[in-house]
Amino acid sequence: FPTSILQANYSPRVLLIIYNPYVESLGNRKLTEVKNWQDPSVQSETLRDVISTTSNTINYSLISKVEYDEYPVKTDGFQYTDETYLQCLDNPASCHQPDLANYQALLASVDACGRKNRGEIDEIWIWGGPNFGLLGSNLVGPGAFWYNSPPTEGSACQNLLPVMGFNFAQGEIEARENYGHRIEATMLKVYGSWEGQETHAWNRFTLLDFQAPNRGGCGNVNLAVNATSGVNEDRENTTTVQSSCNDFLNYPNLTSTFSEINCHAWECSSLGYLQFWFAHIPKSDGIGGDGRHNNWWNYIADP
Repeated sequence: FPTSILQANYSPRVLLIIYNPYVESLGNRKLTEVKNWQDPSVQSETLRDVISTTSNTINYSLISKVEYDEYPVKTDGFQYTDETYLQCLDNPASCHQPDLANYQALLASVDACGRKNRGEIDEIWIWGGPNFGLLGSNLVGPGAFWYNSPPTEGSACQNLLPVMGFNFAQGEIEARENYGHRIEATMLKVYGSWEGQETHAWNRFTLLDFQAPNRGGCGNVNLAVNATSGVNEDRENTTTVQSSCNDFLNYPNLTSTFSEINCHAWECSSLGYLQFWFAHIPKSDGIGGDGRHNNWWNYIADP
């Protein structure tokens, strides 16, 4: 593992790509206005601020924005028109399959790898609507690994390029979840495994009480430590369990201290839970005894 440490207040440079077509038949208004969906620029700023606050290290810089008056091209060359897209929203059975956007074409349209290779950007955030075929998180470039989706291959990127995908028909919760799943995929790569055992720090951090009674950690993106099952998202559970989550604020100097916890620790809300979970990710200086950075945000921000 590398021994270099990111400088304090690391500022990854983000290129925003927004697919938000004007719907001519409905007053020539943007799709977000027609459907009363979220403003992707505002949502990007909100996510940036959340990551900055909880990491104390990563301050994303939204340096450039490209906005398209069209729908992304699919992997088979299909592209929605306003008419066919609105039909899809009204009748899901009419939506095109395969759904996935053509990431090679999408990235080529903004010279993504050229910008990455020249050191102009560090990652890309893409916004679109339902059925635009965007992946929540994706990794491009040599040595790309599972990033909550299979790697995008065949690019000209000389270094790894994270590509986030967000849905402006959704809200803050879903945007944070997408980034959270990126975190999970990253730490799985760093530690080489992810299972409900106390075999390494990432496993202990994500351990659930029902996996190891009275020895849970912080939980994962979808499930809080006191979740009663692994079936559905469970962040509003008032069941009290023993957890080492607060001990991770001392990482790597864990004291093996467990304390009582339930959803009141994050105000029993999904937004509160994700804020809580992000804030407990280790962020200390140096390299630990396991050979990994004590600041996991180094890996999260720069794979």
